Parts: sequence; structure tokens; C-alpha cells
Amino acid sequence: MSQPVHLGTQDIVGGNSGVSGDMSLTINSLYKNIDEAVSYSVQASMTGSPLGVIQLQASNDVVPSSAQSPVNWTTIQESVAAVTGAGTYMVNYSLPSYTWVRLVYNPTSGSGTMYADLNTKRR
Repeated sequence: MSQPVHLGTQDIVGGNSGVSGDMSLTINSLYKNIDEAVSYSVQASMTGSPLGVIQLQASNDVVPSSAQSPVNWTTIQESVAAVTGAGTYMVNYSLPSYTWVRLVYNPTSGSGTMYADLNTKRR
């Protein structure tokens, strides 16, 4: 079996993503098409004193043009984690069968700043 080839690392919150990392508000990251990926990881770094829940969501919506976006999102249950302050979050998935992925943060209190990126690999 061939070794995975790096497709790329992309900002999905903060950085060059255009999505605010203000953790006093709900964050929906950029959504990314992972059809060509055999594996992917998401890493988030958080500063300040945020309290809330972070998770990944997936979608298989058919999106016929770049002017449209997925509508139906399902939480990837094993990705759900409590955020209880500054720190990092990392998930890694192999052989995803869904088309789209995004990161979601729902605050309960506190504030902080998040930066997150998506790394994808293919064979």
C-alpha cells in the first residue's frame, strides 16, 4: 500500500480563514470537501478562559455549485469535547465516508480566541 500524500493544511478558524476565532460567540468553521482525503486531522488552539463544547460535524449534502453550501450537518459523536480553558484540541480520522467536515464551538461562558486548521492526506 502506498504512503499517504499530503494534500494540504488549511486555516478553518482564524488565520487566513476569514472566520472569527472569538470564543465568546458560536463558531462555525469553514467547511471543507474531503472527498479525495483518505485521512484528515483538525487541530485547534485556544487562549483565554473559554468554557464550552467543541465538535466536528459532517455532511453528505450534494452541493452543485460553489455558490451553495451544505445545509444538513451531523455531529461526529466521538469528536465532542468539553473546553474548560486555554489549550489544544486534536482529532484524527482515517477513511472518512462523508463529503464535508467543519468544526463547531458552542460557548457556555468565558472568552478567548481560537485558531484551527485542517490537514488532509490522500493515497
